[in-house]
Amino acid sequence: MNTAKPLVSFIVPCYKLAHYLTECVDSILDQSFQDFEVLVMDDCSPDNTPQVASGIKDERVRYFRNNANLGHLRNYNVGIERARGKYLWLISADDRLRSRRILQRYVEALETDELIAFAFCAGMILTADGREGATTGRIDSRDRVFSSDEFVLRAIQENPVCTPGALARRSCYTEIGLFPLDLPFAGDWFLWCVFGAGAKVAYFEEPMVYYRLHGGSHTAIYRHGRAELIVHDEIDVRWRV
Repeated sequence: MNTAKPLVSFIVPCYKLAHYLTECVDSILDQSFQDFEVLVMDDCSPDNTPQVASGIKDERVRYFRNNANLGHLRNYNVGIERARGKYLWLISADDRLRSRRILQRYVEALETDELIAFAFCAGMILTADGREGATTGRIDSRDRVFSSDEFVLRAIQENPVCTPGALARRSCYTEIGLFPLDLPFAGDWFLWCVFGAGAKVAYFEEPMVYYRLHGGSHTAIYRHGRAELIVHDEIDVRWRV
């Protein structure tokens, strides 16, 4: 295994998503920019995730399985702590990258301007069976860099960041914070807001990631069974920010 630190770490949380895992990881391995590692974070899945992960033959892919189910936010945080890259990207195993150049474009933006905390783009909905749907998270008609005030003002009104489409500096997590465990639905929204406070944020209008909607996704589970928690989180994020 290559022991050199990669520039980018992809953290791929996986729980009962073995049937999507290879598709997700392949979309990463196919990137035009190749200086990265992939951490598959298996949250003690009861399916065949270990077998699927072992079938991915690339030395940059590292597989970790939790001894017990930690829940999605703790699993994210464990992955962040294990990652070695200067830049960190969390993408769930049921999502995938849509453009081969997305990582290259993000890295160029972040390497060019050290005041940019993270980069994100619009996304495209993907159905459970792989059909394209509507565009999501398109908040401008052009690529641009938001100032801190512009971004936070927009972000506090609604979460503008498509979940699988953000690459952030490691320093955002080490100096500002990991995913808050008491915001299970909106923890990522909170982090984008605080990461953007006092920093620039790069936005790309092309939908370069796929965000998959299916019955087993966290979004579907919360919307259909725990709507009161969604309301709590949405109020709490605004209050904290």
